[in-house]
Amino acid sequence: MGDTGNVVYPKGYQRFESSRLRKKLMSWSFAIVNNKLAEIYFRHGKKSSRVYAHCYVRRGEYKTKVEQRWIKKDTEHLRFSYSKGKYKRISF
Repeated sequence: MGDTGNVVYPKGYQRFESSRLRKKLMSWSFAIVNNKLAEIYFRHGKKSSRVYAHCYVRRGEYKTKVEQRWIKKDTEHLRFSYSKGKYKRISF
């Protein structure tokens, strides 16, 4: 297997090479979707990432300073509109 870097694997997960790992596992991040705070779920592709789903959340659900920092950092550059089953990235 190739170098996996500093990836921490949950118990029971098989180790993959880094490129195979990105294809297999879904990632998530905070974003603004339709002007509301949301968690978005996406997969990394060869050229870009694709958003598969989102769920709206309240900022108050995340109480620690680290989580609040994640929200601030992620929402600065991730804004989407969702309509008719399609996600569109909004640039500002």
